[in-house]
Amino acid sequence: MLPINDLTKFSLTGRQLIEASAGTGKTYTITSLFVRLLLERPLSVSNILVVTFSDAATEELKIRIRSRLQDTLTALDKLSEDSFLSQLVSKIENKTLARLKLETALKNFDEAAIFTIHGFCKKILQDNALESFSFFDTQLNPDSHPTLKEIVDDFWRIHLYKSSFLFIQYLSQEKLNRQYLSEFVQQLARWPFIPILPNQNFQPSRNQGILEKLLLDKYEEANTVWKNAESKIKQYFAGQKQLLKDFTVYLASRKPLLKKIGRRSVTEVLTKFIRTLKTENLYTHPSYEICKTLSRTREQIYKSYDLNLLALKQELASYLRSELDQRNRRKNQRFFDDLLLDLFKALKNKNSSDLKTVIRQSYQAVLISRYRFYSARDF
Repeated sequence: MLPINDLTKFSLTGRQLIEASAGTGKTYTITSLFVRLLLERPLSVSNILVVTFSDAATEELKIRIRSRLQDTLTALDKLSEDSFLSQLVSKIENKTLARLKLETALKNFDEAAIFTIHGFCKKILQDNALESFSFFDTQLNPDSHPTLKEIVDDFWRIHLYKSSFLFIQYLSQEKLNRQYLSEFVQQLARWPFIPILPNQNFQPSRNQGILEKLLLDKYEEANTVWKNAESKIKQYFAGQKQLLKDFTVYLASRKPLLKKIGRRSVTEVLTKFIRTLKTENLYTHPSYEICKTLSRTREQIYKSYDLNLLALKQELASYLRSELDQRNRRKNQRFFDDLLLDLFKALKNKNSSDLKTVIRQSYQAVLISRYRFYSARDF
C-alpha cells in the first residue's frame, strides 16, 4: 500500500484500492477523482458510477461532488487555495473544453449516477427489466420481517409440532425458539449462498424413538427407586451433600434431558453419583445400573439431537430459499437484499451478455466508497 501524495498523478486505469481511516479525507478523494475522470476522460456525469453505503452518505456525496465541480469551474478563472485544484488546473491545456465539460456536468447533474448499492441494483433492474428477467411493476418492501416471521411460523408448525416432547425440551435448553429462528433466517436471507456444513438430513431415526423411550423409562425408575431408598442411601453421601442435593433436584425437575443444575452439569452429577456407589461397593443397589443406563442413554440422545439440530437448520435454509422467492412473487414484492441477489443472478445467467453490455456502456468508471461494508456478492 503506497501513500497518495498527489491525486493529480493517481492512476485512473484498472482497479485501484485506497485505504483510509475515519477523518482522512475519503470524500475529498472521491470528489477529486470524479473531477479528474470528467476532465481527463470522454465521460459525462451519468457515465461515472459512484456507490456508497447509506442514503445519508449518498446525499452528502451528491452535494460534495456538485460543489467540487463548481469549485473547479471557479478555479479556471481564479487561483484556488486548494492544492489539488491548483495543480489540476495548471495541467489543463484546453481550458475552454474543460469549462464546457464542467458547465455541462453542472447543468446535467441530476443525471449523476450516485447511489447506494441497493439503489444501483434497483435502477439496473428497472431500466433493464427484460434483460434482467424482472417484473416491471414489482413493489419494493423495506421491511422483510413480517414475511420472514410467516415463513418461520409455518416451518415450526410443519416440522416441530409432531416432534417428541424430549426434542422440544432439548431445543428449549439450546435457546432454539421462534425468536432464534427468526434471527437465523434474517442472516440466511442476507447471505443466501452460505452453506451449512456438514450436510445432514432432518429425519429422526427409529433408533432415536427407542432411545427416547428407554430414557423416559429409566428416568421414572430412578425416581421410584430413589423415593424408596433415599433415606437408607444418604449415609454413603455424608461428605457429598451438594452432590446428593443436585441429584435430587435433577430427579424432581421432571426433565430427563436437563443440562445443568446451577453451574454443575447433570452429566457430571450422574457420573459422580455412579462413582460414589461404586466406591461404596453398592453394585447391587438398583440405582447403580439404572443411573448407568440413564447417563449412557442421555449421551446417545444428545449426540442424535445435535445432528438433528444441524439438520433442522439446513432444512430451514432450504425451506427459506424456496418459500421466500415464491411468496415474494405471489405478493409481487422484493426486499432490499433481493435487489442485490436478483442482479447477481441476472449477471450469472448464461444469457446475460446483453445486460453486461448495457452496464459496461452506461458506466465506464466506478468509484466505490467504504468497500469494507460490502461482501464478495456485492462486488
